[in-house]
Amino acid sequence: MVDKTRIGVILVLSLLVAAFIPPAITFIVVFFISCFALIVSLLKFGHLSNSRGEDPSFDPSYTPYVAVIIACSNEPARMVSRVLEALAKQDYEPFGVYVIDNNNTAEKNWRAIEKKCEELGGKFIFHHIDSIKGYKAGALNYMQQYLPQETEILAIVDADYIVKPDFLAETIGYFGDESVAIVQTPQDYSNKKDNIGLYQDYELFFSRFMNQAQMFNGVTFTGTMGMIRKKLFDKQLTWSERSITEDTELGISIHKLGYKGVYVDKSYGQGVMPFNYDALARQRTRWVYGNMQIIKVRFWSIIFDQEFTLGQKVSFLSQLFAWIHFELLLAMLFVANGLSWFIYNNSFQCVIAKVIAVTLIATMILQLLLFIFYSRKKVSMTSKIKGFLAHYGLLPAMTYSWLYCLLGGRLGFEVTKKEQEARRRSGKRILKGGFIPILLTIGLVLTGWGKMFGAGLFLLIGIVVLVEIIALIFMLEEYKEL
Repeated sequence: MVDKTRIGVILVLSLLVAAFIPPAITFIVVFFISCFALIVSLLKFGHLSNSRGEDPSFDPSYTPYVAVIIACSNEPARMVSRVLEALAKQDYEPFGVYVIDNNNTAEKNWRAIEKKCEELGGKFIFHHIDSIKGYKAGALNYMQQYLPQETEILAIVDADYIVKPDFLAETIGYFGDESVAIVQTPQDYSNKKDNIGLYQDYELFFSRFMNQAQMFNGVTFTGTMGMIRKKLFDKQLTWSERSITEDTELGISIHKLGYKGVYVDKSYGQGVMPFNYDALARQRTRWVYGNMQIIKVRFWSIIFDQEFTLGQKVSFLSQLFAWIHFELLLAMLFVANGLSWFIYNNSFQCVIAKVIAVTLIATMILQLLLFIFYSRKKVSMTSKIKGFLAHYGLLPAMTYSWLYCLLGGRLGFEVTKKEQEARRRSGKRILKGGFIPILLTIGLVLTGWGKMFGAGLFLLIGIVVLVEIIALIFMLEEYKEL
């Protein structure tokens, strides 16, 4: 709470200070931010098709020992038990399932998971540790010492994923190529019909960014339903405990070592999407914050590392920036520019207002086009529009979280709740999530007062505000929280 208050004060003071900065300097800042926002939006398009390139080789005779690891922390025992029962039906040998239960405050709950492992037999090994640092990464690192020496492949499965029997049988063969260190499959969800727009938002990442990664040899690890070659951990590699999105950072590190990844574009298991807007917003906040942690450390090394090809750089950055948006920063500058009009009354301010307006409109249109042209072919236009609205309904999380990280705010790993809760109806959520359209509306009033641009741009910014409000209401209505 202290960090949130501090960062909030910094942002408010920054807005007020920006109003007193000379317009020429403000223009340079706005121009740079606008160009970067547009580059990031265009980066998501990468190459202009969803082609995966050549299919990687698969060796069905390669059947090493696979350790399936499930890290859980306070997940309900009944849910984890269903996951374990599904894994027991794998059409593959040899393998074992290793459950690491950590930071679980309910002993009755983890004891039930332990009992289920005992019931399923010797393949299922359970470990509990009361407290461990490093979030999920810390738990995965801790578990390495308990794996048998013959382990060659690690398969990571989240504690809510019901895995299909052919998961290992149809994926492990890709490791027959010694240069392959990652095999990743898409994340899928059993409750997709509850919120088809949100499902399309999730699916776009795999249908677009991961297929593009396969084309450019930039496949990273996405946290679950993926496999990694264990010998890398026996040498210099560990799960990064500094980032709460340890999976993506690990994938980049593996490519840095000269290995490659394979993306298999077929669903082999289903988890559950968050059941309420708050849980979803916290999940998206964690993703954006974690990716920003990686960007802070690795951005320039990705850009200038000569060991990465141009395609790999595009792939890594498009994955890292997939959930990052700049609307909050642009809205703050829009308001600051409107306020500064009463101080400077300078022609530069008209240019600044137009640049911000064009950037907001362009980035929104580009995001919409991304859903229209790069969602899967089977997806209807209505579902694509719902996917876009679901994405924009999460702008508060996607625009604030990276700033929070950049300014030094601390955010720990939080397990996303995966069980149905009582619906909470509150109109206050619109105000809580609507601070960007509120700022843009204030900026519009100030800009209109100063007559900084014509009716056309004024109308288009009004449409941006309207779309953002509709998107937020759409998401709350999908969760029956209005």
